Amino acid sequence: MMADITDNFDALEKEGRLLQRGEWHLKDGVAHVESSEEIYKKYNNHGPIIKWSEAFVDGVLEVDFKPTDVNRVVFTYNGDGHIFRITFAKLPEPGAKKVFVTTRMIAWAEKSSKQNKGTTIKPVNMPELSDLNKKWNHLKFSCIKGKGVLEMGDFVYEFEHEALKRKKTQIMVSIGLGTLSVKNMTFKEVD
Repeated sequence: MMADITDNFDALEKEGRLLQRGEWHLKDGVAHVESSEEIYKKYNNHGPIIKWSEAFVDGVLEVDFKPTDVNRVVFTYNGDGHIFRITFAKLPEPGAKKVFVTTRMIAWAEKSSKQNKGTTIKPVNMPELSDLNKKWNHLKFSCIKGKGVLEMGDFVYEFEHEALKRKKTQIMVSIGLGTLSVKNMTFKEVD
């Protein structure tokens, strides 16, 4: 059986999907949430999250998202811990001493842990949150036989990593602070 997911966000309850860490609103096929300082602090500098549970190795994820004044938007594949992550982050303010999160991808060839931080991948010209803010963006990520392809508008990045060959059991979208809208989520398993 193929692990295919289509989420039109037409009901708060959907088998295999969880809306967590915040008050999610669904209307006209769009899931919308605002992250407060209270939520952000309660979850150790993490905000609202959507989780879809399904086992797969290879497949194609497509989703439309609109971040509004967010500090980060994160797309994650999990299995026995984190396996692969795409992070879009706010550029640091001028004069900032330390940047905690940057726009990047991280891949874990082996189980993630405090000791295994994974491989950081920073493609040239990968969109920053300032490029994505307050507009709908289409993300397509293909993960097939260890090869990844990230497509967003004119930006296309192809790479290979052992992490992409690992079994995955969950797809997540999360934010830190700010507002996020999500629609048209599909995942098609490829064998």
